[in-house]
Amino acid sequence: MSFDIYLQRFRYGLTAPFPRAIAVEVLGRNATALPSPLRRVDYPDGGGADIYCADADEIAGLTFNHCGGTMFFAALFELAQRTGSVIYWPDLDPSIAVTDASIVEHFPGDGFDRMGPAYIARDHEALAAYISRPASSPTR
Repeated sequence: MSFDIYLQRFRYGLTAPFPRAIAVEVLGRNATALPSPLRRVDYPDGGGADIYCADADEIAGLTFNHCGGTMFFAALFELAQRTGSVIYWPDLDPSIAVTDASIVEHFPGDGFDRMGPAYIARDHEALAAYISRPASSPTR
């Protein structure tokens, strides 16, 4: 996908950092290459992503571009699940997903209202299908 996909963690309406080491662990687990600092990940299934994030020990989110592949979406889902983060992307239709409904209560004010409602992804396959669905499909 050539559009940006964002992963960000919020607690009580404010951005909340998580250890960068979690991102490195999850994204790097099955990677064929994971440069340091975290800038690009490639997987044996041909998938991967360009990664943008702070070079700090604690980060509140990451941006992914030119991303795709089953292994990438499995890592994205696990990272969101382990950090309690929201995944969102630019789109006219609902463009926000979480791995657990309880994450929604931490969204900042009305910041995500225009992007919702939040889709609850049950696994990485559902997440990938939701992000890549055609415009104005019934699941939107």
